[in-house]
Amino acid sequence: MHARLALALTALFASSTATAFQPSDTVYSGIEPQRIRTTHPAEQARLRHTPAFARFERAHGNGWTARFDEATGTPIRMYGPGIELGALPTEAAVLSALRSALAPHAELIGTDVRNLRWQEGGYIERRDAWYVDLDVVREGLPIWRGGVTARIQHGRLTMFGAETYPDVPLTGALDLSAAEAIDAAIDLGPAAEASHTELEAVAMLLPLQSVNGLELRRVWLVSSRTTEPAGRWRTFVDGLSGEVLSVWNEVRFLDGAINAEHHQRNPDGPLETSPAVNLRVEGAEGVYNHTDDDGLYSVNDTDLQAIFYGPLLDIDNKAGADAVLPLGTSSTWTTEHATQAEIDTWVFIHMIREWGLVIAPEINLVNMRLDANVNLDQVCNAYFDGAVNFYRAGQGCRNTGELSDVIFHEWGHGFHYWSLETGDFDGSLSEGAADTVAFLQTADSIIAPGFLSNGRGIREVATNKVWPDDYSNDEDAVHSNGLIFGGAMWDLWAELEKTMSEEEAHATTEQLLADLLKGGPTIENVFEEILFADDDDGDLANGTPNECALIAAFALHGLGPLGAGEALQAEFLPPLEGGESLDLSVSVTNVAARCVDVQPSNAHVEWRINGGAWQSTDLDLANNTARGAIPNQPLGTFVEYVLVVEDSKGGEVFSPEGGRINPFSYYVGDVVEVSCNDFETDDGGFTSELVAGVEREGANDWQWGTPSGSGGDPSSAYSGDHVWGTDLGGDEFNGEYQSEKYTRLTTPPLSTRHYDDVFVRYMRWLSVEDGLFDQANLLANGELVWSNWANTAEPAEEHTIDRQWSPQVVNIGGTPNAREVTLAWEIQSDRGLNMGGWNIDDLCLLAPATPDNRLGISDLVVTEGDEITLSWTQPAHAPVEEVVVVRKRRGWPSSHRSGTVVWRTSSPDLGERVEITDDSLRTGGDWYYAVYASDGENWLSWTRPGLNAASTSGAPAVTSGGCGCASSGSPAGGAGLFGLLLLALGRRRR
Repeated sequence: MHARLALALTALFASSTATAFQPSDTVYSGIEPQRIRTTHPAEQARLRHTPAFARFERAHGNGWTARFDEATGTPIRMYGPGIELGALPTEAAVLSALRSALAPHAELIGTDVRNLRWQEGGYIERRDAWYVDLDVVREGLPIWRGGVTARIQHGRLTMFGAETYPDVPLTGALDLSAAEAIDAAIDLGPAAEASHTELEAVAMLLPLQSVNGLELRRVWLVSSRTTEPAGRWRTFVDGLSGEVLSVWNEVRFLDGAINAEHHQRNPDGPLETSPAVNLRVEGAEGVYNHTDDDGLYSVNDTDLQAIFYGPLLDIDNKAGADAVLPLGTSSTWTTEHATQAEIDTWVFIHMIREWGLVIAPEINLVNMRLDANVNLDQVCNAYFDGAVNFYRAGQGCRNTGELSDVIFHEWGHGFHYWSLETGDFDGSLSEGAADTVAFLQTADSIIAPGFLSNGRGIREVATNKVWPDDYSNDEDAVHSNGLIFGGAMWDLWAELEKTMSEEEAHATTEQLLADLLKGGPTIENVFEEILFADDDDGDLANGTPNECALIAAFALHGLGPLGAGEALQAEFLPPLEGGESLDLSVSVTNVAARCVDVQPSNAHVEWRINGGAWQSTDLDLANNTARGAIPNQPLGTFVEYVLVVEDSKGGEVFSPEGGRINPFSYYVGDVVEVSCNDFETDDGGFTSELVAGVEREGANDWQWGTPSGSGGDPSSAYSGDHVWGTDLGGDEFNGEYQSEKYTRLTTPPLSTRHYDDVFVRYMRWLSVEDGLFDQANLLANGELVWSNWANTAEPAEEHTIDRQWSPQVVNIGGTPNAREVTLAWEIQSDRGLNMGGWNIDDLCLLAPATPDNRLGISDLVVTEGDEITLSWTQPAHAPVEEVVVVRKRRGWPSSHRSGTVVWRTSSPDLGERVEITDDSLRTGGDWYYAVYASDGENWLSWTRPGLNAASTSGAPAVTSGGCGCASSGSPAGGAGLFGLLLLALGRRRR
């Protein structure tokens, strides 16, 4: 078993029987927990431009290719020219060399190398290659499928990956003992009443993705074996609550989707006579020998008989006595002396063992005795559990021990299992590998034709299943998941035949399969593993002998450098703000330059202002970088733009994807912040509702939390951890909005205070079907201000799909009369295609940085009592050089010069709350106050009651201040009153 046993806390028992539930009536296969990650070219480009990656390239040269985990920022896999590690005679030497090489790059790999521990590894002399997995230990616990993976050839580290989960919080606790975890796994599992043996519990950390973000849960991984039902169970048990988080069966059953037809290699075909190799022949005195490759034997004894037992295979007939062939009466096995399943299984197992001996002579499976059980008293299945097991005929299914494809497939699971030098036995990958073993023998994309008595097979590998769209963590999806990898290998075989003979292509495909399995990849990581398997010089930066065939084949299945799109990619990170002119710099990369002959030839930017006509400006293209600018635009305008790179074959690449239907946008000119929310502290008080559609679970799918990368969503927030979005994925959600639903997310009323011409800017990651079918809307105070592109022509397939966080600036028509705005985002879907929907982060109300917006005051309060008190908040936006308070007897001041200045400061503190008293006045009469600010050149130009202006009731009288003014008259002049008030007004700060 390739379980992670290092640093484990274990509990071993001879046997245990649980009684909490009835035994399962059906075969249970399950699936290992797997984070389904999507990569986006723009996000990958952003991570490649981090200082940590730049330092690595400075240290070890250019030419490194990286694929990052967009949620954690660490490289899932990196490969390149290699790092010389020196002589590596032992595991200890390998660990020391890896620590030394990676020590300067703790930020890149997400951990200090002192946290790395040897987990497992192996050296393949045939390739002069080390396969190594290192655990990263936190609190003494390893991470499920985590740590650092390394591939070393000819003494050079040519590939590594770091799934270390830096800064991801640890949750839960290990309050349960190992014995209690084992009891919970059995009692709550699918085989509760079966007898469980080989029990073990290992403490570790399980990565879990939910709407609350990534976490590392403290868990027990429980292992056990059962006979009825057949099972090698693996169960994650929450270390605190005892909840079963995941359970799967490492016994690989044959059941799967039936989706193709064929008519060979089954009981419908003719019987053939083949040598029975390695067959035990024994005599009356107990002398025995084994037949050779031609079926010949030599035994010096009498009363000879042959049985299905030999140095490489032991067949057990579960429907009766094991077959015996009296050699005095016959020299050929027929159904007179054996079941057909015994005969066929013997022949086909030996055939496939000879195949394995050629391509992987070092693995145990081809050199040990394998057990085979035939005619088991169930139907329509077969499985591998260390032995190969085949069911009898019945219920419309053939005897699986008589089907060569099934026998090859189940042996293929063993081939995968015994090939592992590192990694884990991944069920989905194993299904694809076992299908590949089968079709490499038959040259047929249909697996097991004749499985059903009507001649139909169980599945076919020629259909292009794609990662991650067709991958599922559902327990019933393990076989269809395997078609992603099996299909890639089928297509690889065809690609290789374009450049080499049929025999060479077949042999190369076989060898690549054998060597890639040693790394124990998942489907997500299998491309890099096969690239390493294909390398011949310890330098992955200069390509591999069959790199182009690998890239072409795996791209059809969403894997490899072309899995995310075209070879030519434009990498551009849009700025949040733009002045009168916006400088542009676009990197253009051919991600498969050695294989796809396409280069950038021209570049331009398309732009428009305020929704007008589109215009175009050329960019200068040199050294795969396009540079230029959007021409000067008038202050106060809204600009939309798209970057276009033309390639040497007449194609075009857009940033953002979709071109004009999905542009970037910005506002021309300096802005001031009215209010912003990054959703980190709370959800902003937003509310959501199902406006129309059938109410069911998840119908109103707006969520505040952390996106999971599912359904076209991002793998992380734009900033921090939290966003608002439709179905953020994680838990049981798929990341996509539902069909025939109308949902809405609404803000509380957002104050716009004194600001004029307010607009909205937010970071958006949206994927929605063409607006002819599904609508994504933004409303301001109930009025539609933005909607996704709708194509009125057929076919309506111009979808709005973001592949990166994109700044969106939307004109909402200025400031409403109520001086507040309520925003709402909507999704209206039809019954067809569903996508990831909205993801919203860093929402801001902004306003032009005009003097009036910068200097405005919006909360003046005048309180009348024994004295008159004024309070307000100073302007928050620099520069502010002076603030004055003006008072008038009748009517509002019209400017800072209209009325009597009763208070002044030349050193205001930005955003400070100020309180003053006008205690030189008694109540009585009406007095009107206004506050004005200056930036040294401009004064606030308006007077707005309720904002910067407020009044009293009653008639305040001017009291004698000892300044020589008349005690019952108005002041002698403005200057005299100003001098009086400077003495009389007190200032208090809050």
